[in-house]
Amino acid sequence: MVGVLHLKTPVILILGHSDCGALKAFMKGYDNIEDSIKKEIDNLRPVGLLKEYTAENFEEILLLNAQKNIDYQVNFAVKTFKDLIRNGKLTVIGTYYDFKNEFDKGHGRMLILNVNGEKNRNKIKGLPVFEHISREFKDVIIGRYSTKIK
Repeated sequence: MVGVLHLKTPVILILGHSDCGALKAFMKGYDNIEDSIKKEIDNLRPVGLLKEYTAENFEEILLLNAQKNIDYQVNFAVKTFKDLIRNGKLTVIGTYYDFKNEFDKGHGRMLILNVNGEKNRNKIKGLPVFEHISREFKDVIIGRYSTKIK
C-alpha cells in the first residue's frame, strides 16, 4: 500500500493465470504440504472458491475460481484505494493470462476481466482509460468467462 501511495502509480494490475497451482492445491486439498506453502494457500479461504468438481469439469471450475480470485483481489484494492480511484488517480485492472486459450482469444493472451470492480464487458469497453483502443481489439481483450456447467 505504501508503494502505491509513494510512487503515485496510476495502475494496479492484478494478474491471474491458467492452470494456477495454488488454486489447484486449494481445490484438491493441501494438508500434506509444508506449512509455509499451506499458509499462503490459506489466504484463498475468504475468496469463496468452488471446491466441488468432477473429473470432467475440474478445468472449468479452476477457471471460474481464477476469475473469482481476480475479482476478490480487485475488490480488495478498490476498497483500499477508493479515494484515489474516485479522484481518477488510480485504476485497478483485473486480468487473466490465458496460457491455454480457455477464452478462445488465442494462447498467451492477457484478458481484462474487471476494472475498478466493474465486470460488465460493455461498461468496461466504454471506460475512458480504454478510449484509445479500437472496438475490434476491445472485443478481443475484454471479457468474462461464463460457465457451461448447469
